[in-house]
Amino acid sequence: MNMPLVLDSNAVISLFEGDDELERALMGASSLLIPAVAYGEILAGIESPTRRARQTAEALEGLLATPDTEVLPVTQATARYYSKIYNHLKKAGTKIPIADVWIAAATMECGGRLFTRDRHFLAIPMLDLVESAFDEI
Repeated sequence: MNMPLVLDSNAVISLFEGDDELERALMGASSLLIPAVAYGEILAGIESPTRRARQTAEALEGLLATPDTEVLPVTQATARYYSKIYNHLKKAGTKIPIADVWIAAATMECGGRLFTRDRHFLAIPMLDLVESAFDEI
């Protein structure tokens, strides 16, 4: 199915590490999208002066320069999806990191499929996930 592939922050790092499963998922994607919240998580992790942080920053810059790759902004529609997801999780008594609720909301807004290594996203039934991403954990 040719739809946007949305990457959680851990998926972006996996991409830089040559993740085969992610490479396969990329082949069928119409575009590659990184929610602004995930982008912020990555930026927070690369603000140290280490060599690895510099390499990750360079790889991220290169990735974002790739055609059909962009950072998804938080919009009013994102906030509406966030509200639906948040209330669903609250009713179910399920807690996941708030940043991940925003990432799920951005994924739903763009009609994309989320690639993540975090199983707690499975608690959001209306979210389209690349479930094979969990096979290698």
